[in-house]
Amino acid sequence: MKYRFAGKEKLLAIGVYPEVPLKEARQKREDAHRQLSEDIDPGVHRKTQKTAKALQTENRVEAVAREWFAKQQPTWAEGHASKVIRRFELDVFPWLGSRPIAEIEAPELLAA
Repeated sequence: MKYRFAGKEKLLAIGVYPEVPLKEARQKREDAHRQLSEDIDPGVHRKTQKTAKALQTENRVEAVAREWFAKQQPTWAEGHASKVIRRFELDVFPWLGSRPIAEIEAPELLAA
């Protein structure tokens, strides 16, 4: 979809026909028109949402813990490293693994 924002012509991809039904494509077009009427650049808005979603995924407890483990593992003995990851997998990941770190409060951890 072509549109103009701040005097510049831009292009917003809505999707390929068989994968995106016409009804959904029309809805996306209407959403873009609504954003333009509110002085919001639909392309920038989409990128912002995508980045926010990616950050939420990256900042989940399990992802951060595994990244930390990967950095620490070379400095540990093999037995210690296997115990640490096993404890995370048994005790932490089932309980907190899928939650964003920003949502976890200290009282919640202390109550467990």
